[in-house]
This record gives sequence, C-alpha cells and structure tokens, in this order.
Amino acid sequence: MAVVIAIDAGTTGVRCLALREDATPAGYAYAEFAQHFPRPGWVEHDPSEIWRAVTSTLAELVERLDGEPVAALGITDQRETTVVWDRRTGEPRHRALVWQDRRTAARCDELRDAGHEPLVREATGLVLVGTLRRDGWPRISPVEPIVMEGLLYLGMMPRSMKSVDLRRDPRILVHSTISDKDGKEGEAKLYGTATEVTDGDERERYCQALFAKIGWRPEVDALDLWTVAIDHAAWQIFGDGGAQRASTWTPGSAPTVIK
Repeated sequence: MAVVIAIDAGTTGVRCLALREDATPAGYAYAEFAQHFPRPGWVEHDPSEIWRAVTSTLAELVERLDGEPVAALGITDQRETTVVWDRRTGEPRHRALVWQDRRTAARCDELRDAGHEPLVREATGLVLVGTLRRDGWPRISPVEPIVMEGLLYLGMMPRSMKSVDLRRDPRILVHSTISDKDGKEGEAKLYGTATEVTDGDERERYCQALFAKIGWRPEVDALDLWTVAIDHAAWQIFGDGGAQRASTWTPGSAPTVIK
C-alpha cells in the first residue's frame, strides 16, 4: 500500500508524517531547530538548519517505512517568513526573518495609511493559537477551530508541540484574523484555559463536525483535541469609512464597548 508523506516545516521545528490510503499513520519524525532573538521583537531562523531538519526527518521516516512505496509528497511551511538566497551558491545570505518578526511594523503602518489594508484583509484568514513554550516564549501556530455544542474545539496533529505546551501550561490565546476584503468581519482574541478531550464519543462528534465543515476527518485516535474555557475576550469590528468599534467580554457579564 502506497503512502503519502506530509512535511510540515513549522516555526519551531520540522515534522514529517506518512499516511496510508486508509488515513492510518505509517510513520512520524520530528526535529526542532534554534530560535534566534538578536533584539527585542526580532525573530530569526537559520535556513540551513531548517533544510537539515527536513532532510534528517525525511531520512528517519523513510527508514521507518521499511520499503513501503511513496505515492506523493506535500509540504507546508511558514509562508510569511522571508529568506534571501545567493543564486550562484544556493546558500542563504542571512538568517531568515520569521513571520513573528516585528522590525517591519512601521512599514506595515505606512502601507495601511496608504490604503492597502483591504488587500491584506482579502488575502488572510488564519486563526492563530498562542501557547507558551517551556522557556516562556510564545509559540504561534495556525489551527482549524470548531464551535460545537456551545464549546470551542481545537484539533491538532498528534504529539504536536502545541499539545506539548498545553499539557505543561494550559493557558491559551486564540486570535482570528480578518478574511473579508471589506474588513467588516472584524477580528477577535479569546483568552482562556485549554482542557484535553479524551472521551471517545466526544472526539467522534468533533470529527463528524470537522467533516461537515471541510469535507475531511481524521480517525478518532489520530489527533490531539482540546476545548477552551474562555476567561475573557476582545474583538474589533470595522465599519464604513474606517470606523472601528472595540469591545471586551468576560463570562457572566455583558459586553463592554471600549471605543
């Protein structure tokens, strides 16, 4: 039976997963790489180290497959992270500027003031989850949320670093970004505490809800699943002519408009 290999070159490491035709895992490998913080707000990666992590995890995974044929290979990466390569040598000219890096914040403000914000809103749409690493630095990762039976569910790959973080420290931030081009969808941040879901029936209901949303579902045991108890929330709505309205909310109280 042929397998499909997925390479996830993420923000803190590279993971490779092989799935068989029936969606059961055939093998898994993971390697972390270093985070560099040369100044406050600056975040960099060594591209060569990322490449070595990709090749080493692939080699480890292929060894575990023990000769199983590979039908296809896909890759997802950090997207907004930027790196400059030397076209003659193929070597990076500098560390990669990670998507979390804030050194271009002033330039982003200039682009917004010049009227380019609607284009950015139209092109984005991730829901981001913030967890805390062991050293206290934030780990920011995209997830697919599901609201079901009045609860917010977050499904993750098994043994993902987000799950490792949450098992150590359950505090979590869920941040939606703007996806409609007019901006009227707004954005929201939810702060709360995550609880891992282990009940088989509840996990099955989540998988069914995910299939209804995106047309695909994992096996019940092939994911890490969490619910979020919301401590407080904040959101911002954009109206015509650049008008904005921000509000906050805590459970048991009415929303408060702050501007």
